[in-house]
Amino acid sequence: MACTPAAFTTASSGPTTTARGPPTLYAVGPDGRTRAAISIKGAEAVDTEAMGGAVDVRGNSMLYLADIGDNEGSRSGGVTVLAVPEPTVLADGEVSAQRYQLVYPDGAHDAESILVHPQTGNLYLITKGPSGGAIYGAPSALVPDVNNRLEYLGALPHVVSDGALNADGLMFIRGYNKIRVFADITGKLLETIPAPQQPQGESLAISADGRSLLAGSEGKGSSVFSLPLPESLVATPANTPGPMTSAPAAQESEPGGSDLPLAWLAGAGALLLVLVGAGAATSVIRRRRERHAPPADVIALPSQRDR
Repeated sequence: MACTPAAFTTASSGPTTTARGPPTLYAVGPDGRTRAAISIKGAEAVDTEAMGGAVDVRGNSMLYLADIGDNEGSRSGGVTVLAVPEPTVLADGEVSAQRYQLVYPDGAHDAESILVHPQTGNLYLITKGPSGGAIYGAPSALVPDVNNRLEYLGALPHVVSDGALNADGLMFIRGYNKIRVFADITGKLLETIPAPQQPQGESLAISADGRSLLAGSEGKGSSVFSLPLPESLVATPANTPGPMTSAPAAQESEPGGSDLPLAWLAGAGALLLVLVGAGAATSVIRRRRERHAPPADVIALPSQRDR
């Protein structure tokens, strides 16, 4: 799971093929209703495992769909990331994505985490193994249609199912029982936070205001937990996205309307990436069975310091 200031993201894994349809982004309002479905034209994936987001200094929001899963260790030719500009108008349709091929320097690896640095936009992958993994950095300037060689940055003796970087560069990584906070992408451990007990806890994001973590699981009806952070771990995002508007049809699908930011869901077939709007981070939402979006809960939890 990842987020831009306009969205939270939690992702389940799965393949995408032409027969099953392309990956699709779903814009979802703060009450959980789907506002728009936007497919990524011509995209296919082997095993999509994660999503990341960033806003550049001009306020442009980018979403990164990470096809990085490799349970069999067979992807010696590398893994891929699809870069999609976050749409500014909400309406059903198609978007094109820029595809980047990433190659490990030391052979194939399974991974479930992509981290996007909020200040530089640089991408990082964290591999996943039975006893831990490693952190790899992508080139600062990615080139399409060529192999972009990843750089090994160091071992990580933890099983990591997702992660995120906050505006100050603190790294939050999630396992099945704990969320660990590091000073930076290769820095020292600062704090450990208990992770909510979930059937398959494999998603994590930082809220739009930097004050909470969002922890999720996989599948229909799964819960997403809001975890307030202590002040020492709070960072305010420096960049904010540009305005997002709704097409008339999208506005009509939401009686009463709302000024709260929208959220994004991305998925295809069995693949489901659920993004929950920033305005819903501290409230309980029961997602209605409407259009493409499955039901889900967003549950606010007390601060870890209050427990």
